[in-house]
Amino acid sequence: MEAMYYVLAAYLLFLVCAFCQGCMVVCKKKEKSVSEFKENDLEEEMNSSIPILSNALKESEVEEIDDLKKIKGVGVKLEKLLHSLGVYTFKQIAEWSEKDVQKVDSYLKFPGRIERDGWIEQAKALYEEKLKRQ
Repeated sequence: MEAMYYVLAAYLLFLVCAFCQGCMVVCKKKEKSVSEFKENDLEEEMNSSIPILSNALKESEVEEIDDLKKIKGVGVKLEKLLHSLGVYTFKQIAEWSEKDVQKVDSYLKFPGRIERDGWIEQAKALYEEKLKRQ
């Protein structure tokens, strides 16, 4: 019976690791959690001279910052994350490449959310609506 508990525990650990992005790196650095690793990773990338996304901007380069929370699935925390990645406008999201989507997706707690919620399509519609009002 005791052996069955060990098998179950090992299986549960496998399931947790299977859903944990970046797990192999984090498991090697046992003192850090996944979220701590991703925050530190993001901070290091932001301090590098190479932009994280193909169309990343500095806040000072943006004429008008869009309310990204208008995109279904983007709340205050995700808007803050997008800003930290240099994303401030609907146009930027509308122009994301597959590589950009993968990069942003790697920082989300629920990978695949961008496609599931249709962020790019929503951003295109919101950008077109914004153009019509001007």
